[in-house]
Amino acid sequence: MLQKYKVIKELGQGGFGRALLVESPDNGVLRVAKEIDLTNQTREMRQNAMHEAEILQTLKHTNIIRYRNFTKTAKKIFILMDYADGGDLDQLIKYHEKIKKRFSEDEILDIFVQICLGLKYLHDKDIFHRDLKTDNILLDKRYYPLITDFGLSKD
Repeated sequence: MLQKYKVIKELGQGGFGRALLVESPDNGVLRVAKEIDLTNQTREMRQNAMHEAEILQTLKHTNIIRYRNFTKTAKKIFILMDYADGGDLDQLIKYHEKIKKRFSEDEILDIFVQICLGLKYLHDKDIFHRDLKTDNILLDKRYYPLITDFGLSKD
């Protein structure tokens, strides 16, 4: 799957792998490929990675990152998702602190309600995220929140 895309840059790394910004050569659409290295993982960690892809495939909600594709090789798993070009909620909060600008109550409430709607959708499907934090709330260019990173979730 990844060979169909041009890697633009690495967006970040975590305990399980890294996130790559990729571009489709066909139409120039940007996506994120979550690359999970399986070589030094325990069996349980490999199962969790596969489970993340399986869960993402079932989710369709405006406040959850959109799954696009999945590929597994002998050494790696790639999960292709939409690119949220507004960064994450943690970055937005830190930016507001840096420029000493407080969020309005309406802004806070809007973000909070949208996150809650995404969580309600998950809970209605008996899926529990278990790692919800500001780093795992991505934002699109309109700062619309999208829940991501289902590596520790349970159903």
